[in-house]
Amino acid sequence: MKLLSQCVLVSFTIFALAMGWGVAGAQSQRPIVIEPAEQNVSAGYFDVKLRAAPSLALSEQELTSILANAHLHIESDSHLFPIEAAVNGQQAVTISGLAEGHYTVNLVAEGQALSDSATVVVQHHSMALVWPLFTLGLVLFIALFVVLMRGYVADNRAPDS
Repeated sequence: MKLLSQCVLVSFTIFALAMGWGVAGAQSQRPIVIEPAEQNVSAGYFDVKLRAAPSLALSEQELTSILANAHLHIESDSHLFPIEAAVNGQQAVTISGLAEGHYTVNLVAEGQALSDSATVVVQHHSMALVWPLFTLGLVLFIALFVVLMRGYVADNRAPDS
């Protein structure tokens, strides 16, 4: 009976460490790491990679099963409600459509944090750069259209006979 209780205690300790709960002075370690931990982006979208923590020996199957029911919890000072993005077992996720601001990203499953926080700063390109580039693209599109139409008209002109 004593051996059984020791096995249960050791199993619970390993489980607690794997889940990041910490036991009697052990350093807390979350099972998933969000990479990169800090990002500055200018396009309104960002990519995160979800990896098993280096200190935990998780197999690919264990990692996929952890990520199957997890979601990214994205908070910002400028938004009233957090954004929730399902992971669906994927190890890389792209989040887009974000306004300028500072964001904190966590991986969560069943109300439990599975990762430490990552931070993302979104700062879009300045409008002083956007409008000239848009205008240049429009001018090139119109020029291409005119050249193609002239070629079409020249090819379809009836011969003089």
